[in-house]
Formats: sequence, structure tokens, C-alpha cells
Amino acid sequence: MTRDPRPIARLAWLALVSCLTMAGTAHAFEFDEHCQVSNDALRIATSYAERTSSKSQYPLTAEEIAGLRGRTLGCGREGPTSYGEWVALVDNATSPSDFYAGPRESLSSDPVLKGLINDKALRQLRRNFVMGLFAAHLNVDHFQDRGLFAFVSWHREAVALAAGGNLWSALLVNAFGDHLLQDSFAPGHLRTPRRELHDAAAVAMHDYYNRYGAEYQITAPQELAELVSVEERRAAPDLFAGVNGSLAEYLRAHSRILMKGDGRLHESCDQQIVMALTVARSIADILESYQGRVSVNSFSTFTWKGYHREPSKTGTLFTPRAGTRFGEFESRAAPGPLRLNPAFALNLGAESFFGAPIGSRWNVGPEIMIGGSPGRAWVDDVLTPPQFGLLAGYTYSHAQDLTSHAATMRVVVPMTRLDLQVSAIGKHTWYRSDEANQAKWGFGGRFEMGFGMVFVGVGVERQYLFVGGRLRPRTATTVNLSLVGRGTWLGF
Repeated sequence: MTRDPRPIARLAWLALVSCLTMAGTAHAFEFDEHCQVSNDALRIATSYAERTSSKSQYPLTAEEIAGLRGRTLGCGREGPTSYGEWVALVDNATSPSDFYAGPRESLSSDPVLKGLINDKALRQLRRNFVMGLFAAHLNVDHFQDRGLFAFVSWHREAVALAAGGNLWSALLVNAFGDHLLQDSFAPGHLRTPRRELHDAAAVAMHDYYNRYGAEYQITAPQELAELVSVEERRAAPDLFAGVNGSLAEYLRAHSRILMKGDGRLHESCDQQIVMALTVARSIADILESYQGRVSVNSFSTFTWKGYHREPSKTGTLFTPRAGTRFGEFESRAAPGPLRLNPAFALNLGAESFFGAPIGSRWNVGPEIMIGGSPGRAWVDDVLTPPQFGLLAGYTYSHAQDLTSHAATMRVVVPMTRLDLQVSAIGKHTWYRSDEANQAKWGFGGRFEMGFGMVFVGVGVERQYLFVGGRLRPRTATTVNLSLVGRGTWLGF
């Protein structure tokens, strides 16, 4: 009797949807957090530019000021996209070029005013799931010194555009840089060696540091405070609710702040203030450059010293020192030992057999990472244990009248420079059919490429099929799709 596969298919589809909802990527802050900080910063910078415009050669016009204020309204509302949305959408893009939409005409004049920036297309970028996966996989420039260097580079380009009289294009490019600037306030982005780590290992370390936080030192409180007038503070009571008296004195008194990421920005009003003021300084550079037609750049350099050991302290490993002239994270003794965060995964796949009466069979099953290591090559420039993950799981397979249940074990070794991972697979499978029930061992290997927390792979396995009433070994080629959840519920 043929088994009806539809109930199993429905369960597999439910598991797929569940895993997609829990799959994560390494974002420093949530979309709404990026949006709110950026819109607050644009309001502060616009008011600052108005106050200082009398000294400018090309002061902002009433139309330009209205346009700037119109880009500070809401996150995700209908109508023009806000500056905050531009900043937040960088998690779904790989360069400012992804923001451009419309006819391919000359960019000699302002592309925003010419319609090359399409608000509808920008919002569709957020809903583009595939683009988001590619961006998550290729987000090395959101981390550590690469993130700071990328911010400084995009900000320099934006300042040059503004000095050339192209305000809106400058703001759009600067929005890309401001996302990276905001990422630099998330400890998980400064302490995670993204380019050296497998996607899953990077997410684990990123989540750990963002959850527990790191201390940040404000180094230029007076310069940040000068951006905000008393009237501006009154107009933004939510942001400055805890500030009484001088803002500069407040920043000096709260010069050391525990910074966090991943939806925890609301836990610290001090972090919100410092982030908004620093981003406001970035935007003010654009507005001042535009009004004076001369480049004004407050972020021409950055501070960076990576993971390092100090011999005077018995070789203790220290975290990176990183920041800008307005503040920085100081080096601290690193917690340890670092290890992979246990994570849940769902595998969907198919097997195609050589010389077998059935051509193929499909399979589905969960896996959980039960051990592993992120390696140490990103810390010590010596031969060290490689990154690896140890996964245990269950696989259900179905083809015609044959079903099987397997306990699986995989050892995964990332090849980060090639954007691949290779794994060795062992299976103990129970085969069930109308002819017999038997258990056999199988083995194989697999190559996979990751896109964020989604992995696509091909491989070869040695499995068994019933042929002539007996289980006989057969070679199968495999294709698979793995969806990985963060697994932060198991801790770090």
C-alpha cells in the first residue's frame, strides 16, 4: 500500500515557515531603531544649519528646509521615505547604487529631484527577501575596522557631493555611511571578526556582545552639545527627557555608557542621545559643506586596534579599541572561552541514485549544533584549531513505498575565504518497506554556500535501497537547503 505523503508535506511546509520566521542575520540595530536615531539626527542637524545659515555663502532655502523636515517624518508611512528609512534600508543593500531606480539618464543634476530615487522602489527593497539574504552574507563592511573605514569613505564622498552643490545625492550617500556609523555603536559589530568567521559563528558572537554590551567613552562632549539649542531640546522631549541644565555638563557626567544592540536601544536614553548627536554631526557636515561649497568633514579619521595580547599582562587577550573623534570603545580583557552558539536548523533536500529502480527521494529533518569552535586564527597569526561545528539531527526520507528514519551527525568546517563550507556526514538509518525493516550505516560529504542564515548545498552520499528484496548500497547525489535560526534561547 502506498503511503500518502501529503500529511508529511504539510508538516514540512509548517516547519519551513517557522524556521524562516526565526532565521536571523547579524544586524546591529533593528529597522525602527536605525530609523528613529537617523530622523532625530536629521532634525537636530537641520535646526543647527538654520541657526548658522546667516554665516553661509549659500544658505538653505525655505524649500530645502521644508524638504529636509519632510524627510524626518515617520518610519514606513505612506508618502516620501524618511532619511531614517534610507539609513535602515542599508541592511538590504550592498552599496548606495541599490537606492537608485528609474530611467537611466544623466546624473549631472540631482537624482532625487529628477525622480531617479523612487520612494516606492525603496520600500520594495525592504521586502526583497533574496536581496536581503545576499546583503546579509556580504556584510563584511558593517563590522570592525572595515565598517569604520567604509563609513569614513562614504562620508568623504557625500561631503564632496554636497560641496559640489548636490544636496540630496549627498544625503543619500551619507545615509549609507550613517548606517555603518550607527553599527559602530553596537559592540557586536566591533568585536565580531566577520570576514574571518562562518555566518553562523559570526551571528553567535555578534548576538553575545550586543546582548551583554560594552563600555563606550565620550571624548568630545562640548562639540556634540553645540549641535543642540535649548529650543531643539524642548522640541524633542522624548530624546532629551532626562537632561536638566547644560547638555555639555550632562554628557561629561555620563561620559561612560554601556552600549548594547539588537533591539535594546530603548534600555539606555544616554545611548540614544549620543548616537543621535554623533549622526547629527555627520549630517551637519553635509549641510555645512552644501551651504559653504567647501568640504567640512568631522570624520576624516577613525581609531582602530584589533584583538591583541599584552605580554605585560601574561598574554591576556584584549578586545578591539575602536571609535571616532567623538567617542570610542576601549580595549578590555576578552571574556572566554568563546564558543559557537547552539543553533537550530531545518534541512530540506532530495537524493538521486545511480543504478537504482527509483530515481530519487526527498527528505526533511531538523538539526541542532551541539558543539564547535569559532577558531582562533582571527586572534593569533599562528597555526590554530580551525572553525568547526558539530551538528546532530534527524532525517525523514520518502520515495514510493520506501520510508526511512535516520539519526545524523555532521562535522562542518567553513572555508570563509571561498564563501563555502564542507561537511562530513554519518547516518544510522532505519529502512522500512513492505519487504523488510533493517538498519544500516551510511556516510557522505557536502559542499554548501551560505546566504545569511540560508545555506544551499550539493553532495555525495553512500546510502542503501531495497533491490530484489535486499538492502543494497547505492551512491546518491544530493541537493539541500538549510535554514538556520539564531538559537539565542540556548545562550552563548
